[in-house]
Amino acid sequence: MSSYMKPLKKKLRFEVNLVEHCNLNCIGCDHFSPVAEEGFTDVDKYERDLIRLSELFGDDVSSITLVGGEPLMHPQLIEFIKRSRRHFPKTGLGLFTNGILLTRMPAQFWEACRDEKVVIIITNYPIKIDNDKIRQLTGEYGIQLDYSWENKLKTMHKLVLDPEGKGDVDYNFKKCYRSNSCIFLQDGRLYTCTVAPTAHHLNKHFDQKLEMSEKDSIDIYQAQSANEILEFLRRPIPFCRYCDMHTKIKGITWKQSDKKLTEWYLTDEEKKKRDFWRKVRGIFGRK
Repeated sequence: MSSYMKPLKKKLRFEVNLVEHCNLNCIGCDHFSPVAEEGFTDVDKYERDLIRLSELFGDDVSSITLVGGEPLMHPQLIEFIKRSRRHFPKTGLGLFTNGILLTRMPAQFWEACRDEKVVIIITNYPIKIDNDKIRQLTGEYGIQLDYSWENKLKTMHKLVLDPEGKGDVDYNFKKCYRSNSCIFLQDGRLYTCTVAPTAHHLNKHFDQKLEMSEKDSIDIYQAQSANEILEFLRRPIPFCRYCDMHTKIKGITWKQSDKKLTEWYLTDEEKKKRDFWRKVRGIFGRK
């Protein structure tokens, strides 16, 4: 059993994929949306999960973020918004989008975002969207609008996966910014990150065998308390062995995915660089 733990959180915050696929498909997406088949989360199942989480946590849920894929593509998006607020009236509610579809959304969407106090968060990709119109709409409806990467264009970093699964789970968990931060709700289970619950898309599309098990998540219907869940989320999971947090490739120019496995696995040239720096770290006694 792993000995490493991140600090225990006082409150839960989580995100949920409303849509598996996307209308933008960024290179190296860590939800694997470019290679995901079309998929929409069932709003009734989601509501059952909300009811259970409200039983466990009460008001101790700091935020819920509706993500994807592209969440604006879900035909029942307004229901997700309303039901989220119904069961968590005091919780911060965010909607993460690439913005492409925002100006085409009906009045009912804007009214729901206003009434349920949704914060709309747009990632500043180098694509053409009508930001002036979006600001006008959010202003007219009195909706908070935030931009991720507001003052610069979005760049990408490569999520490096090791198909052999030989990584140090403690090290990978410790160095991963997603772990115990990007908590992910899916089918009645909570995951400590976004990668383990979505990697099945990569497995299916590329015929890979990154193994997942029930130990990679916690069943919210079996958990006896909020503290049991928070304790689970602060610890490494078996799937951490597939991530390579030693190898960091940042500042990749944004583009749409080519749907190649090397967007998540190392190329031969990248392997050479990785092995070189491993030797250097070994010389100086660094992990």
